[in-house]
Amino acid sequence: MITDEDFIRLFNACAVLAKTPSNPPVAAGSLDDLFVDLNIDSLDGLIMGMYLCEAFAVPEEIGKTMQVRSVGDTKAFLVANAKVEAIDVDKVIAELK
Repeated sequence: MITDEDFIRLFNACAVLAKTPSNPPVAAGSLDDLFVDLNIDSLDGLIMGMYLCEAFAVPEEIGKTMQVRSVGDTKAFLVANAKVEAIDVDKVIAELK
């Protein structure tokens, strides 16, 4: 559905939108990266989850159950619950801006 590299690009784009310029995220480079190490707190994660669930067409009631701690956990949850077969990552990122 989505490569690890493309997911990390999308994840990082959402992280930038969720954070304030005075408190930017650390860019993820691996699926193993933990939110705490990326300067992503629970509110940031909630905001990012909303963006990502929309991109993957994850129903809101399912998205609310997302409890993840890493980039890889996030990808696994979204792929498992996605209602779309494929995502145009470049298009999604462009629409986020």
